[in-house]
Amino acid sequence: MKQPWIGISLLLIAAMIITVRGIIKKHKSEISFLDLLKELFPKPILLLIAMIITAIIVMSILKRNI
Repeated sequence: MKQPWIGISLLLIAAMIITVRGIIKKHKSEISFLDLLKELFPKPILLLIAMIITAIIVMSILKRNI
């Protein structure tokens, strides 16, 4: 692998999916997307940091493909 960040980002995505599934199972009912975000990121600054990191990863992947 030439770009280790691809593997790291895939691991982060997998960890996020596992976490989201755990939260949904814990609630045992329908949970809205906003409630899910509140549970994942109790502080708004964490959500902002996560969105920035996600945007950077997506932009770098798109740049490589073009």
